[in-house]
Amino acid sequence: MGDEATRRLTAVLGTEASEVLRAAATSRNREVDLAEPRWTAAGHTGARLAALGERSLPPAPRRPRTYVVKVSPADGRRREGARHHAALEMSPADVAARHLVSMEGDPIGLQGGGELLLQNIALLLQNIAGASLARCRPLSEFAPADRALTAAVVARALTRDWTEETT
Repeated sequence: MGDEATRRLTAVLGTEASEVLRAAATSRNREVDLAEPRWTAAGHTGARLAALGERSLPPAPRRPRTYVVKVSPADGRRREGARHHAALEMSPADVAARHLVSMEGDPIGLQGGGELLLQNIALLLQNIAGASLARCRPLSEFAPADRALTAAVVARALTRDWTEETT
């Protein structure tokens, strides 16, 4: 994948995040690049998201794996990964399985103050209509009125699941 992959990753994720991801992949005898088809998004906090493809380097068999990386900005929110792990641990197992995405390992802190969060795309796809990221957009891309309506629907659904009484 080499220099061209580095340029693609840097253009989407920034230099530091790209270097950290490539070094982490290399340490596991793997290489990483943007996944095909391409999927990128930006969050309202300035976070950058992208679907990544990773595969083994020779002589190992080329076992591909796809995941989503989120590069959270250096704005003091470096606790997003910790909050996500806490939500997974504190949620009822069936609710977590239906509504939360598992993390691939621990968040990776960046020297610039942000962090990388890796999300298991296999689990993401189970919860995405049509089993594809192609039509997924972050809430920040919606008009403010649509954001409020969508957030209300999601909050009602989650609240109902979290507080549902069992017999």
